[in-house]
Amino acid sequence: MSANVKIEIDKKDFQGEGSTVKFEYQIASATQSGFVVLFEGKFYAYLNQCRHMPIELDYKPNEFMDDQKEWIVCSTHGAIYHPASGECISGPCRGEALQKLNVTESNNVLCVEII
Repeated sequence: MSANVKIEIDKKDFQGEGSTVKFEYQIASATQSGFVVLFEGKFYAYLNQCRHMPIELDYKPNEFMDDQKEWIVCSTHGAIYHPASGECISGPCRGEALQKLNVTESNNVLCVEII
């Protein structure tokens, strides 16, 4: 049986280019997390899980980006992901990609759908 979870995020929660918003959701009895990044004026959503190992990317809550707000960085092994594609461009899982989540915009609200 597949879950269909919808998360709503206010676009005002973003602090500008390169900012992220982390969210949590339940599937079965497990708590999962994901995040949305604002990059080059567009929103991208991903499951918060490194492709190298099943661990969360952020080293502190909602800290996904490097200091220049250009790359998503895994805090454990330093894998570097492109914010728009989720592709790992450097690190132990090079060539793999973060699991994308569907994100749509309506007025000032983003809707992230987990299927």
